[in-house]
Amino acid sequence: MEAGERGTVLAMRTMQSIFLGNRLFFCAERFVKPILQALLLADHVYQDKHTGKKVVAGIFHRLGFISKDTLENKVQREIIGKDGTVKKMMPGGLHAGSPYAYVSLTEIHGEQSFDLRYVDLDEDRGIFEAQYQVNSVDPLAVIDFIVPLPPLPANKAGTFALELLWQGDLLGMFRVMVEEVKFGEQ
Repeated sequence: MEAGERGTVLAMRTMQSIFLGNRLFFCAERFVKPILQALLLADHVYQDKHTGKKVVAGIFHRLGFISKDTLENKVQREIIGKDGTVKKMMPGGLHAGSPYAYVSLTEIHGEQSFDLRYVDLDEDRGIFEAQYQVNSVDPLAVIDFIVPLPPLPANKAGTFALELLWQGDLLGMFRVMVEEVKFGEQ
């Protein structure tokens, strides 16, 4: 079905719902765009067991990466094993781990699908994407959820974004700048 045809079909459904009365709310559900209240990227997101409140810890918008040359020449250290062999050792604390996304939405009518994707904005290329189903019986309710993410790739400098989409429309984004970490330079 072509885009123009889809619009026509949806318009006909809307007209039917107006004339039939009891189908008005059902058809209107598909046309009400949800409101994104928050989209955050953090080291951890916790939920308090007693209150249900979310605690977002370590919000970040910058990542660093180490070039192969810097890694081999300035970061790795050579150690001599008990058997006399020379091995290269990487110091700890250079990997950020898996972050979390915190998402808060309202104006959700019934069951809706959302796409959360991480995009390289410089190359206009998606890196990963996941789809989530959210259901709400009350469109005035605030629905928030925590999404565990894979480690964010940081192997080149550039601008990236965590984006939330609904029916292909961008609801919002959280930008991430990736910069090369320099060692021993002032």
